[in-house]
Amino acid sequence: MHSVLSWDWYTDPRVLEVEERRLFRPSWQYVGPLECVRRAGDQMVGRLVRVPVVVVRDGDGELRGFLNVCRHRGSVVVAADGNAPRLRCPYHAWTYDLDGTLRSAPQCGPEVSAELADLGLLPVRVATFGPFVFASAAADGPPPPGGRTCPSGRSIRTAPAGRRGSSTTTSARTPARRGSRR
Repeated sequence: MHSVLSWDWYTDPRVLEVEERRLFRPSWQYVGPLECVRRAGDQMVGRLVRVPVVVVRDGDGELRGFLNVCRHRGSVVVAADGNAPRLRCPYHAWTYDLDGTLRSAPQCGPEVSAELADLGLLPVRVATFGPFVFASAAADGPPPPGGRTCPSGRSIRTAPAGRRGSSTTTSARTPARRGSRR
């Protein structure tokens, strides 16, 4: 006779924490449809488990993913899907380019200006598989859906938006999109 898992396995917060740490954090999570990030400046927000992420298409056509958290005070940078030439934190107006680099930090003085290059958004890996965008915060996690990976530290240009059956990846040094839909 087969035993059944106790109800506690489905409701115990400790079991959830173990599942998040061992199963979901190192894996690829669905962020959203590729059609939402077709044009330069398109932005798509999502979550990787409990971590907010944003996937953008930059001016060169690269799909990039980042932790959607301002490096200044931890505020969410992009509140909703949309299109903009830059990512701007609503809290103190720290502004990031679409490649994640910090462009300006108003009211922070010269000491922060000297560190702009080190205060960019933190990247996550991004991959497309058919018409879907996936992201992973694990720098050394499993390969993306479709099995294609890229050399460490380099990004691969994504296939033109809407092209079915293609699978591309962006490395952890470049950005990604939506762990779970709201």
